[in-house]
Amino acid sequence: MNPSADGFAISGNSWYFRTGFTHRYYCSCGEEGTVENWISERHHPDYRCRRCGNRRFLDAVALREDSTIIYWSPFSWDYSCRLREDGWECEAVMLMPFFDYRRQKVSHLPFSLATFFLSRDGEHYFRFEDDIVPKRKIIDGDESAYLVGDRIRREIVERVEEHISLHSPAEIAWLFHDESYRKLKGRNRLHAIGFFLRHPHLGESDFLFWRRFELFADISKEYPTTIGMLEYLLEHRREKSLRRSLFASYRRSMETLGFYEPVADFVFSRAIANTDLLRELLGIEPAVKSEIFHDIAPDEALELFDWLSRHYEPSSQTRLFLSLQDSSANRDYLHDIFRMLRTPGISELTREHFRRVPANWRSIHDELVSLHHLHRLSTKGNRHFLYRDKDRETEGSYEGLSYRLPEGVPQLHHWAKELGNCMFSYATAIHDGESIIFAIFKEDILSYAIEIRRQEIVQAKAKFNQSIPPDDMKKIRRWFKTVYQKIWMQAA
Repeated sequence: MNPSADGFAISGNSWYFRTGFTHRYYCSCGEEGTVENWISERHHPDYRCRRCGNRRFLDAVALREDSTIIYWSPFSWDYSCRLREDGWECEAVMLMPFFDYRRQKVSHLPFSLATFFLSRDGEHYFRFEDDIVPKRKIIDGDESAYLVGDRIRREIVERVEEHISLHSPAEIAWLFHDESYRKLKGRNRLHAIGFFLRHPHLGESDFLFWRRFELFADISKEYPTTIGMLEYLLEHRREKSLRRSLFASYRRSMETLGFYEPVADFVFSRAIANTDLLRELLGIEPAVKSEIFHDIAPDEALELFDWLSRHYEPSSQTRLFLSLQDSSANRDYLHDIFRMLRTPGISELTREHFRRVPANWRSIHDELVSLHHLHRLSTKGNRHFLYRDKDRETEGSYEGLSYRLPEGVPQLHHWAKELGNCMFSYATAIHDGESIIFAIFKEDILSYAIEIRRQEIVQAKAKFNQSIPPDDMKKIRRWFKTVYQKIWMQAA
């Protein structure tokens, strides 16, 4: 390796020495020796090389092994990038002097700090080859510190991107001249490169901003343009009003959100045949439309429409989905409905017992809750929940609210009926240790319920899924921080 112009062999490397030690120093002119730093409060010795006057020295052993030295003067490293058969590799390397006791002289050896690799399939990895050097803090000229590791992470990505732009496959050569790509920075550029390496048949940067594009990756080979894919989502409907509505919604999504979520348009176009109704659904605000099926597979969403069609006309189904724009609570109801309909056996039960309640998400949700309770109670019986000791310790009263864990399925069922929510549907998650449900009593009256998952409150609801009053919500968060988290931190 040939070091850069500011590398060790030309200008020398240095960093701050630890006060109170004798150090062996190596100068770029070849001079070597020792220097003591016993009384200075500065991190580096006030010392010049006897031969050339250089004040920059290198202590390789201290750099790699002495963890007590926190701040260092700037030192240099370089990058070596190469094209492999399976992808691109870049290595951060520095020359470090080591004293060769056999030859009694200093040898300057290349030392690998980090490696980054990007495969031709778009997969990549990054690793530090050394555990110590990347953690060093450097003091630059204006006395501000930065971590070596942070700088390497940033620079190595830039070097890889630059190298790939010069040695890219012909299929993605267009990308490096694309305006949207040029606006990206650092790892976002590598993400873009990886994306188009995985999908070399695409030639438009818009697809980089399609959420969950992998769901449509195979069909995109048949429709590799934005217009072609939008027409596919629309199921090739030819009505001009539908095309205008979809294309306008797409542009609005890209301009206001910076991304496009295609699943809703795909589902609506296959579930609703009426042109006027479909046009209304395609025109739903992009921010809302992107959330409707954000964690739902297209087939599962179509199954929901199939289930709704047994009980409601297309016009009622359309009004249901249009109402998602009016309230985030409606979107919560919808996702709860999805959760309940996933339960094995519940679909058959609804065929027989579902009452055609008014066409709004809350009424449908509450009817399904009742059926879900019936189904779970009949299949789970008297299952008891097992809790860890630390969970039990968190039960009790705090600031006028009482926190209780359900003992088993029957009690959870009773509480769910009393609160009018789908808390009962979490029985399996509680049994499997994925969630903790607390019932919260106020003046001995069941008033609220919260779900804790991965040491976070992920849901907190009052009766009928209403929001908890702000004052009580503050008390709940204080209990979570001062009681629940404190007990678990002590356990850790």
